Amino acid sequence: MVQPTSEEKVVAGLVHLALLLNLAGLVATLVVYTLYRPKSAFVTRHAKQSLGLQVISLVLGWALPIAFGISAIGLFSLGAPFGFAPRATVGLLGVLLLGSLEIAVLVLAVIAAVRAFQGEEYRHPVFGQWMDSLGK
Repeated sequence: MVQPTSEEKVVAGLVHLALLLNLAGLVATLVVYTLYRPKSAFVTRHAKQSLGLQVISLVLGWALPIAFGISAIGLFSLGAPFGFAPRATVGLLGVLLLGSLEIAVLVLAVIAAVRAFQGEEYRHPVFGQWMDSLGK
């Protein structure tokens, strides 16, 4: 296997850290993926992994607050099956879940960036193998 160049390592690491830029990071990662796809398999693989994490993070980052917000105002109750007081508890549960999700996503992005800067391959748990199979 061919060792990645210094430029490839830096670009691959930065696409993982682009997650910190939210939607702008997603666009930047798509641009990097498009530009590097014909010339660097290393950057392409890391960009695909980063895209997967960013899309999942953005979707959950929008969907969870909406679901918990609707539940908290009483249109339906996520807490009722568990015997919670629906409004206050569901709101708190939503904040804790979303905060935990954001911390987990940040940890995964930093791990992936460090591996990329070191010139190593990285595949995210759960969806990484699926992301590798896309775009072949």
